[in-house]
Amino acid sequence: MRIAIAILSFLALRCQDPANASFTGEFRIKLVDTPGSFDQLNMVVRRVSVHRASASKNFGWTVINEDVASYDVMQLRNGASATIVSASLPSGAYDSILLLFGISNVVEEGFERTVEIPAAFQNGVELDVDFAVEEGSVLGLTFDMNVNQSIRLNREGRYELWPVIRVQRTDLAGTIAGAVVPDSIQ
Repeated sequence: MRIAIAILSFLALRCQDPANASFTGEFRIKLVDTPGSFDQLNMVVRRVSVHRASASKNFGWTVINEDVASYDVMQLRNGASATIVSASLPSGAYDSILLLFGISNVVEEGFERTVEIPAAFQNGVELDVDFAVEEGSVLGLTFDMNVNQSIRLNREGRYELWPVIRVQRTDLAGTIAGAVVPDSIQ
């Protein structure tokens, strides 16, 4: 009997834990481009993870997208964007996002060239971003990649990815309220 009470007590407390996955909000990341000098930049994103603010740096990571996808970043301007993450996240505070890129390519003057990942970014690019996911709400971030600063020629004449990304919070929901009245009403 005591074991059954202990199990029920644990389950009741677990359901009230704010870190419990049942208390979730929607989290989205969109990618846009600062104009660059290439015809195409086909950027491969292999994985996206987020880090819980209350956890140690080595733990507390949650993978939120492992769908490998390629994005022609040069097409993502003038209001165009690509959604790289749309996921439910447990509510709470987060302090980092880890992007794992894959071998990508650029097209320049009709020629395709590989963009390699330097050793410094083989395990991903960590962006220090503080954000909070609230239960039942939608939070969005926009990653604005500066292509001209992110793609560099190395000493051997090969392109390498050195990501320069500006992160902006995106308001994804809102309301407009008011009334239309005749001009004669003050």
